[in-house]
Amino acid sequence: MLDRKICPRNFSIMSSATSEIMHLPVFFLYRRVVFPFCPLEIKSANPLPEDIGEGGEIIVVPVKNMMGLVFSRGSMGVRTQVLSVVREADHYRIKFQGIRRVHIKKVRSLKTAEFYEFLQEDEGECRDVLEQLRKKAQELIFLINTDTSDRLIRLLEYIVDLSQLTDFIANYFVLDFPRRLKLMKTPSPERRAQLLVKMLVDIIVQYKRKKGISE
Repeated sequence: MLDRKICPRNFSIMSSATSEIMHLPVFFLYRRVVFPFCPLEIKSANPLPEDIGEGGEIIVVPVKNMMGLVFSRGSMGVRTQVLSVVREADHYRIKFQGIRRVHIKKVRSLKTAEFYEFLQEDEGECRDVLEQLRKKAQELIFLINTDTSDRLIRLLEYIVDLSQLTDFIANYFVLDFPRRLKLMKTPSPERRAQLLVKMLVDIIVQYKRKKGISE
């Protein structure tokens, strides 16, 4: 269990009354999640807005179903850069790079999002939390044992920012949509780390059962 004294909660959210409201085109992503600092490539039957090309920015909002389009006000999304857009036979191949979480104030005509960003202050000393996350992620990597395992372990050691580490681990090791969505909608790095440790423990138990490994 994480020691809450190690990394004090100092993640603040800007209120709509005092924060600067910004506008960007919006793209609704069905049962997929793009995390800040992480890439995501998708196939889409729908093109991006006409004025958005490679290098442009867009707000990506994950939705579970069509109701997510209607009730997008007050939801969360990710400010995202469009890395590439390729037109193929019957779809578009789009590659995104997440930048940061945003709070959606309003979506106009399902085209433009009014939003403000979350302010992240200095997290203080979070070394123990970082190490717990790294150890659990490494344990899972050893169980999965893919061609990219060594590269992933090196990247885990390289990332020292708690917010970036949680998003990196969530992106590569948490595969089911409900858990990914829950992590994306948790703006506090400390709280996200707590949720992620629990999820990794559950995933590790599942892998061990599949492989017949006793505890």
